Amino acid sequence: MASNTCQPENVFSSSTCDIQFCPDCQMVHVNMGAITIRMTEQHFATYAIDISKALFHMRQREIHQADMRVMM
Repeated sequence: MASNTCQPENVFSSSTCDIQFCPDCQMVHVNMGAITIRMTEQHFATYAIDISKALFHMRQREIHQADMRVMM
């Protein structure tokens, strides 16, 4: 849980999320609307890699499915 002195600093903002880092609690805060996920910097780095891999696999699946439709 964030301490009373927790004051996250913006690292990145987009239309879908805000990513902040708090030097006090040493946590990354990922804000997506009403949802906030807090994690260590290492966990965030691993999470970002996992999200990227998942997106790659989803795109590969879309390409494969499009190829299968062309063959039919």
